[in-house]
Amino acid sequence: MALLGAVFVPVVSAEEIKTTNETTGISIYEILELKEPIITKGSQWQSYNQNSENAVKLISLSGLKIENDQIIGYIEGENEKALLYKTGEDNYYIILEDNGIISIDKAELKDLGSKIITSPVKGGLPETTTEYLLKEISLSNTKSKEFSSKSVYSATITRTDRWVYLGYTSATLYTKGTFTYDYGNQILGISDSSYTSQDVGFAKCSFDHSTRITGITGYVEADVIWSVYSVSPPKHSVDAWISCNYYGTTGGDSNHSDWVAVGGLGCLALP
Repeated sequence: MALLGAVFVPVVSAEEIKTTNETTGISIYEILELKEPIITKGSQWQSYNQNSENAVKLISLSGLKIENDQIIGYIEGENEKALLYKTGEDNYYIILEDNGIISIDKAELKDLGSKIITSPVKGGLPETTTEYLLKEISLSNTKSKEFSSKSVYSATITRTDRWVYLGYTSATLYTKGTFTYDYGNQILGISDSSYTSQDVGFAKCSFDHSTRITGITGYVEADVIWSVYSVSPPKHSVDAWISCNYYGTTGGDSNHSDWVAVGGLGCLALP
């Protein structure tokens, strides 16, 4: 029977370790050393699901063809209505209706900052890294009078969990999501782009990832099982999650398991 190799524990100096309070959450604004936004009064953004009927009407009036998954949010004031949507990579636009007059403006996209934080070794597991990237989608340069002070925030979080087998990184899970939110109001949407990588000689037996929103917080969850490509192989699983709420408070963690399967080759071995 094949035996599971020793887990390699990297030596990390105190200067290299930057800890995060992953279970209780930490503000992305604190991580990036930014001031938190001010909650604006008046009309608030709504998701497509909350106001799909009016959103569809506005799209129809514009003459554009926009898929549901491109829509970021809809907002309605005293005289204006606006729909924010995305086309292509980092191109955001609004359809604006002002007293029956339709116009289309490009929203301004601002990079507010990025940072990679390394978490210390926990329970004999290899260290993890989490990358944070925050952008602001601003309507300040559009024709809107009522919504010019409105912004939507886009926080991309990538958590990296590694399987170290026989002293080498053999496979990696990247739990990655982009959380779009109206600060202090609600999560407008989550884009899940989680993925894995594995070296030659290692197989990915299963991989699932999904999103959910609970209350004020959005989550991306990812689960993977890997196997060494051998008879009665060592196997390794990771269950990971990341989160962000509409105040930009982030969190994340993971559980790792190791075992030796019986019979069979690679993923076909049981269990």
